[in-house]
Amino acid sequence: MKGLIFRELYLGKNNTLVVLCISFVMGIIGILVRLSMKIGNLTMLPEETLAEIDLSTYLIFSLIICTMLLMCNSMVAEVAGYDHRSKWMNFQYSAPINEEKYVFVKYLVMLATTAAAFVPSLINAVIIGALSNRPLDFGIISVITVIACITIIFTVFQTAWIYLFHSVEKAMYVFISLMIAPILILGINLAEIKDLYEHEVDMLRYLTDIMFSFCEKYMLAAVIAAVVFIIAGYFLTVAFMKRRLK
Repeated sequence: MKGLIFRELYLGKNNTLVVLCISFVMGIIGILVRLSMKIGNLTMLPEETLAEIDLSTYLIFSLIICTMLLMCNSMVAEVAGYDHRSKWMNFQYSAPINEEKYVFVKYLVMLATTAAAFVPSLINAVIIGALSNRPLDFGIISVITVIACITIIFTVFQTAWIYLFHSVEKAMYVFISLMIAPILILGINLAEIKDLYEHEVDMLRYLTDIMFSFCEKYMLAAVIAAVVFIIAGYFLTVAFMKRRLK
């Protein structure tokens, strides 16, 4: 068990460290930008301009950094891809490790990295929120929680598909195909909403209010959905892994 955990962390460490470094740098930049807006050179900007960039910088340096950190749980899918590319799966089938234990370790690492990333995500939200006069409340906690649930669901899908198709490329093609329709629908709706507002900051406030209210309302449903996907994904991944490539 310990060896499998070490293997997942070791093979997935490179991309994870890159994401952590980028998140750290963005966090520092976010703090400097918000300080500059309060006591630095950015205070010399017109009030209208400051109002326009206030909400956007808050969202960028709180939620986007949070998303990047929580996406670290996708390392288990990346390691699954490495296994297929290196033909390690042929060796794994002959190893004295059953599929249930192997998949259990993957899902355990996924949940552990999600929990580990949740803490710095909250800390970052607290710091950026304090510099933006937006204290940590249930709204931002619910948004971060929903983002964490979404990243878990995506990772479960990606991991299961890799073992279903025995190919990282095929899994990515399916994922991209399924995401095209929601992205197009989102783009059309944003275009329609943009026509209703004269200033982009008003549209951003409207969308932010919708996002926060949605996450507050459906946070529990997102957690339940993530739990269901984890359980179902575990059994599906085990079943797909037991299939031998003919």
